[in-house]
Amino acid sequence: MTRTKASLDRDLFLAAMVDDAADGHRVLWVGDARSRGPAALAERAERVVVLDTGDGDYDDSDDADGVLLVRPFSDGPPSDPYDVAVVAELSVFRSLRPALERLERLVGDGLLVLVTDPERGLDAEFVQDCVRDVFGAGRWFGQSGFVGDTVAELGVDAIEGAAVDAGLLFETPPLRRFIAVVGAERDRLPGYLVVQTSASDAAAFGAAAHESEDDFEDEDDFEDDDDDDEDDEDDEDEDEAAGTRRQSRPTDAADEDEELEELREQLEASEEYAEEVERALAARDASLARAEDELDKLRDELAQLTAARTGGGTGSSDPGYDDLEARLRDVGRRAAALEQEVERRGTLVRDAVEEAARLRRALGQAPSAGATPAAAVGPSDGGSPSLQEHARLAAELDAARFENDSLRIALDGASGARAAQQELAEAELRGRVRGLQARVAEVSELYDTTRARLALAEADVVDAQERERKLMSEMGELRERFEFELIRARSAEREPTALPDEVRAQIAALERSEAGLSKRVSVLSLQLAAARDLATDAPFEGRIRALQGEVAGLRMRLDERERALTDIRRVGVAAAAVPSDVGAGEVSVAVETELGAQLRAASDAIATLRTQLGLKDGLITRLQLELSDNETVARTSEADAHRLREENERMREALLLASTAVDERDALRRENEALSKSMVEPGRIQALERARDEAKAAAEAALQELLAARAETKKHAAASDASEALKAERDVLLGRVAQSIQARDEARLALKETQEILASVNFGDGAPRSTTAVGIDAPSDEDDIDPVSGQSPEAQDAVAAYLERLQTLESELAGQETLMRSLTAQLEERDDRIRALDRRLAGASPAGSEEEASKRTLLELEERVARLSEELHNERSTRLTAQRRAEQLERSVEASADIAEMAARLKAREGDLGAAEARAKSAQRDVESLRAVLREASAGVEALLSSATAGGDPVTAQRLGELLTQLGRF
Repeated sequence: MTRTKASLDRDLFLAAMVDDAADGHRVLWVGDARSRGPAALAERAERVVVLDTGDGDYDDSDDADGVLLVRPFSDGPPSDPYDVAVVAELSVFRSLRPALERLERLVGDGLLVLVTDPERGLDAEFVQDCVRDVFGAGRWFGQSGFVGDTVAELGVDAIEGAAVDAGLLFETPPLRRFIAVVGAERDRLPGYLVVQTSASDAAAFGAAAHESEDDFEDEDDFEDDDDDDEDDEDDEDEDEAAGTRRQSRPTDAADEDEELEELREQLEASEEYAEEVERALAARDASLARAEDELDKLRDELAQLTAARTGGGTGSSDPGYDDLEARLRDVGRRAAALEQEVERRGTLVRDAVEEAARLRRALGQAPSAGATPAAAVGPSDGGSPSLQEHARLAAELDAARFENDSLRIALDGASGARAAQQELAEAELRGRVRGLQARVAEVSELYDTTRARLALAEADVVDAQERERKLMSEMGELRERFEFELIRARSAEREPTALPDEVRAQIAALERSEAGLSKRVSVLSLQLAAARDLATDAPFEGRIRALQGEVAGLRMRLDERERALTDIRRVGVAAAAVPSDVGAGEVSVAVETELGAQLRAASDAIATLRTQLGLKDGLITRLQLELSDNETVARTSEADAHRLREENERMREALLLASTAVDERDALRRENEALSKSMVEPGRIQALERARDEAKAAAEAALQELLAARAETKKHAAASDASEALKAERDVLLGRVAQSIQARDEARLALKETQEILASVNFGDGAPRSTTAVGIDAPSDEDDIDPVSGQSPEAQDAVAAYLERLQTLESELAGQETLMRSLTAQLEERDDRIRALDRRLAGASPAGSEEEASKRTLLELEERVARLSEELHNERSTRLTAQRRAEQLERSVEASADIAEMAARLKAREGDLGAAEARAKSAQRDVESLRAVLREASAGVEALLSSATAGGDPVTAQRLGELLTQLGRF
């Protein structure tokens, strides 16, 4: 180990240089313990550890506060991390690069100050290269003496700024020490620092420097004197040994030669072993470096995963991370301690190698001395010094061999412990990384689900905006029509006429129709209120509010119709007051034209209102069905959960029974073994074996019964679920049939009212009309082809429009009846399945099941053929009617206007169908989203319930069960 003799106060500038950076931190000082630098830093630092590189002449006891700790340099620093490290002389290290790597591990990102004397220590360029290789970058400083005067203002407590004038310096002062500063805090140090000391310190410094130089000179002289004394002693020993050899016997010389040869062999073996130990130490240093690199990579991965987890929105801190970081720090400290131990043992090995080299030199001198010829042979009185030297060398070799063996054992143990700790840390880190990856995947899945829900919400907003635009357009149309009707009513007031009895009858029929529409609106309002009560989810509430707005619009339209009828009544009253001498012919023509126009407008408005009411009715019905489906699914989930809980209880009881049987079997087995060991009679052993076999058979039978009961329970549960589903579907179909029947009756009533109105409008006698299958009069061909000549063109158009409306309503009624028959057939089929399931659950085996199935299949086929035939007939009738209507329109003069009107109606119908499809898709997406949310919530609550049950927390388990019950209701 290399030691330097620096002056006691030449390191004060280093303490002043790192004083601010060491404030409240842990400092490692590698240098002479007698220097005043560590003591100056101890006044501000939290703790200062000094590794003494001097001659060991210092106070071994620490200071009273435990701030300053002094250790020999050979022991190495403690394994604790440091914030600041100062190396007063780099030449104390035999190998600079490994020493810098160890310092980097001890300090980390802290401040590291490396000092060397270019004249007596290491070269500055070599230090720069090593620092760049290990740390990458650094700052370079030079220290030299300062000669000058200080001029300061008197009577001032504090000086804020200082000026240094170097203009009188004509030559560069010699560089005494080269300083390299690395670490994250290196920019905090000033670029130019002047440390001022007192005059007494400067004198002491000069005296110490001269004394140091005198010491070096004295030591050199002393070493020369020692060499001379040793040469004289060697000469005397050689003479004495020559005299002894002259008196020894030839046999003793031969024994000495053999011993010397043996010692040479032992030395060679010791040298080879020392070389092997050095190679093993080098390999261990390389493996330690690789382990440190791996730990750094794992720390980086952990930091990245922690940053990713924090960016994902977890927010709350996980105690597992703190534990993992504490373990990593512990592993780092243990690694540093192992490295210090390896370094210390390497120092011991190097000392052993030096001792072996010294012994080899001594052995080299022994043969040369033994080569002198013996002059006389005689007995030895006092013993041979060479034999004593050989014995001492043999003992030292044995001690060195023992030390090498102990070092090898300690090194193997340390390497095994380090490898085990490293593998454990790596396994924990891999497990943690896998857990974090799973958490990232879960968060990604939740993010995708949230994005899907957000897309659904945006689609709902778009649909609502589209409905709002449509409502605004309808309101504009209604406003225009209202203004038009108001203008017409005012013009009718200016030309009062007497209303005939037919017009009054038409007005009464319109009033009845309006009353029916009002009732229908009331029914729809009640259904809407019921749907609002059932729709507890947010998507359905929005749709119901939209429907409420549309119903309110329909009511506004009805109010407008009522006001128009009131205006018509006022016109009739005014007409009654007109004198009777007005021309009857002109009044009749004007009244007929006016009433025809009003009748067409009212009929169109009524048809539009009925169509819209039908659409709203269908939408409300669909929402009610979706809500009933959701309730059915919720009830099914609740039943499944209840059934699973019961099954769990049964399995727990069966498990207890099985465990009891297993315990009994084990007890019998142990008793059998004890009896066999105690050599009891064979009969009792056989009885016990039979009892054991019977218990085992009973346990297996109980297990089989348990499995059979479980399978039967699952079968009954599946059958019960299917029965419940079929019953729910039957209820839905019954509701649809009832609604279809109600719609058919309302349509028939509307058609009868329309027929009466048309009968009152028809002024001429026509051919008798036939009655259709739904109870209304069918239009005749003469009505469309050859209209009555006595009617006006407006009346003929109105009659044609009503006839077309009648045909459309008739086809719709036929489709409703077909749908009703189809639903009835499906309902009967569901009833048959429900009855079969009921019989199966009751345990009754149906007789002649194959025959009944064949009959049922035939009936279903016949019903399907009849339904398809009827649909084909209706389709053909509709096509023939459309073809006749197209031919009539082609022959008429106003065919282009009718075709345009039909095209407009078709476009409007397509638009309504598109809107209905969009609403249906939106409702389906809402239902799917609600179901997914319910499934996720139920799964999460079930997992928590299982955890609470397994953990033995009944209060939490009860709360989770109640929450699961509440979720099951929806």
